[in-house]
Amino acid sequence: MLWWAADEAGIVAVVELCDPAYFLPTVSTTFHGRDIFAPVAAHLAKGVPLHAFGPALASDALVQLPPLRADVSDRLVVARVVHIDRFGNAITNLRERDFTMWVEQLGWRSWRATVRESVFEALHRCYAEVPKGTPLLLFNSYGLLEVAVNCGNAARQLGIRKGDLVEIWAVDEA
Repeated sequence: MLWWAADEAGIVAVVELCDPAYFLPTVSTTFHGRDIFAPVAAHLAKGVPLHAFGPALASDALVQLPPLRADVSDRLVVARVVHIDRFGNAITNLRERDFTMWVEQLGWRSWRATVRESVFEALHRCYAEVPKGTPLLLFNSYGLLEVAVNCGNAARQLGIRKGDLVEIWAVDEA
């Protein structure tokens, strides 16, 4: 879920993690997050220089994945559910500041959003702004658009799955 950090700040340097002195004593074949990445991050936080972990890699050695940002056109923003948390909230790849900027730049006065069969016409600041059991849209503490249900499970109640689209389009005023 840190894709936006690399997107925002860029990639400054890359090294191959190959010095086992910075790993856990036993490295499994399936849990490198725990056995390699977390210990290396702890050492980085303690001030160990990046080059200590292994040799530098050329940036062209990296596999470039397509950007995970939401798509925007003059009348439509398309976000994607990238995570379902343990409460059943559906977190998307739409950042609040991008949405705010797009709405302002495109001159949208009102909008409507859909995910699966659900339709939303407002953003909320917190879950308690709607009655218990009611679906809502809000920007979470990470600044990402979230589909939630107050005191409920949006994934289960609305049938939302990772990869689902959230489409937000401008609505013409009468």
